[in-house]
Amino acid sequence: MHNPMSRRAMLRASGVSLSLPLLEAMHPAIGSEPPKQPKRMVLICSALGFLPESLFPRTPGADYELTEYLKILQQHRGDFTLFSGLSHPDQSGKEPHDTEMTFLTAAANPGLGGFKNTVSVDQVAAMHLGHTTRFSSMTMGSNTRESQSYDSNGVMLPADCRPSEIFSKLFLSGSQRAQKRQRQQLVEELRLRKLIQQAIRIVESKKTITEDEVADTNRAPYDNTGLNTLNTLFDNILKQIEQGYKELTT
Repeated sequence: MHNPMSRRAMLRASGVSLSLPLLEAMHPAIGSEPPKQPKRMVLICSALGFLPESLFPRTPGADYELTEYLKILQQHRGDFTLFSGLSHPDQSGKEPHDTEMTFLTAAANPGLGGFKNTVSVDQVAAMHLGHTTRFSSMTMGSNTRESQSYDSNGVMLPADCRPSEIFSKLFLSGSQRAQKRQRQQLVEELRLRKLIQQAIRIVESKKTITEDEVADTNRAPYDNTGLNTLNTLFDNILKQIEQGYKELTT
């Protein structure tokens, strides 16, 4: 026998389910374990460097006194190891910042006549471990295509410096038209998510809101019942979903 679910019952359920994150306890309990996360390497070049006295501790060992820079990372102290005394030999290049080219390669005499770079350590790691991740490596820059990544022939690998390009590579797929639709859908989902978050807050607080607090709604002032207010808001969300679907399919 089919018993239809009332709108009010659905709202009560949605107010709970939409607010729940994915918890470890939600993984199947029998015959399945959470997949192991692959190890990743992140290498960051700070072109202007750091002040050594503000970075390196004066005393060795795990109980070192935090320096100016390390105080910022105090809560993560047990998650990283700091190495000092490391440097590349023969780094007297033509210009002071030529050593950016050899940050990950250690090739001698950057920028001087006859200089040829070598493979960077990130690409060595990619060759051995890259098969465990969707992308064997990603090279990113802050404002230019220049990077510190070099292939086995010593050729620089251009950096992705536009956030939109990086986002597309990570989260979008298909043709340009398909990616455009996906971007439009993300915009719609973001707007709907904000409305849903607002709906959840209404249920949690059971407060009365005014018409102006709900975007794009042209209804009479809401009554004093939290669920009735949420019911009206849910109608608004459904309309936006329908409108967004029409736009994405035409």
